[in-house]
Amino acid sequence: IIYDFHERRPMTKQNLSELHTLSMHEIIERYDALLFDAFGVLVRGDGPIPGANILVEELHRIEKPYAIVTNDASRLISTTEERFRNFGISIPSSHIITSGSLIQSFVAEHQLQGARALVLGPPDSHTYAQQAQLEVIPAQEDEVSIDLFILCDLPYTSWAPVLEQAIS
Repeated sequence: IIYDFHERRPMTKQNLSELHTLSMHEIIERYDALLFDAFGVLVRGDGPIPGANILVEELHRIEKPYAIVTNDASRLISTTEERFRNFGISIPSSHIITSGSLIQSFVAEHQLQGARALVLGPPDSHTYAQQAQLEVIPAQEDEVSIDLFILCDLPYTSWAPVLEQAIS
């Protein structure tokens, strides 16, 4: 189902033909605030999407509220901010929300501080868990007794042995 939020109606076969491509300028003018995914929208693995820095500079110039929302739990917000900066895009940490940054509020909401957590992910993922006051248990231990299992991004790594260990 495609929903036209501007017209506040679902799109049907009849009105799908009414869709037209909007320029980024039209989108900026039409909405009060904007949310962007990072990967494939502003950056790729090897660098920025052409024009991403110009877009972000314009958002700052006109003081348009925006946020970068990413499902990347493998990088701290500060690491993500630095990565953008290295790609020539100036995005302050206050405009970045990562899935990893939500671990702390989840732990607090469910009163899980002090719980033993097995975290699959790079060092930044472990830092998120530590900031949430979780006890991070090394995956290399033979017998692992855990309360939480946090699966973050580990590209090009075989999770099978650790996953088997976690569920056994």
